[in-house]
Amino acid sequence: MTEKEPGTQVASRVQSRRRLGSRAVLLGGFGAVLILMAIICIDSLHTLGEFQTANTQIRQDFLYREHTLERVRAGLYESDNIVRDYILMESDPDAQAMLRTEFQTIQNETTATLDACIQSLPAGKREPFQHLAVELGNYWSTIGPISEGTGQFRAAWRRSLAAREDPGDYERSSSGE
Repeated sequence: MTEKEPGTQVASRVQSRRRLGSRAVLLGGFGAVLILMAIICIDSLHTLGEFQTANTQIRQDFLYREHTLERVRAGLYESDNIVRDYILMESDPDAQAMLRTEFQTIQNETTATLDACIQSLPAGKREPFQHLAVELGNYWSTIGPISEGTGQFRAAWRRSLAAREDPGDYERSSSGE
């Protein structure tokens, strides 16, 4: 019984080949799945990197616009303080001259900052900043006589404010006309 029958030997060879064949197919299939998973993982990491880059760019653009708006706010606040001081120091022409110079510097810096921001924006995002630039220009023209150094600043300022406070202008602007 130590010798196996020839038919049994052939059957065991076929069976061992089937086992080796099925193992090879199984290993090949799992290997392919692992390779696909690795490729998908690499692609996912690449896509995630692109999202992170886009997110960083969006955040930087937002911070740039926020910084610009903060500088405009600060310029308006400082100019308001200068106008107040200018009105209070009517009797001191030297102090008024210094305030006019400071006012002109703030006006130039604020306008330049806003203009630079508008130029850096894509065409579709410029409209609100252009509207702000128009309103800022209106503010500077209202306060403009201070930079001319005329003694009639108060009268010109009051006329300008009275013209802006015309109820008809308010109703037209608030109705969107």
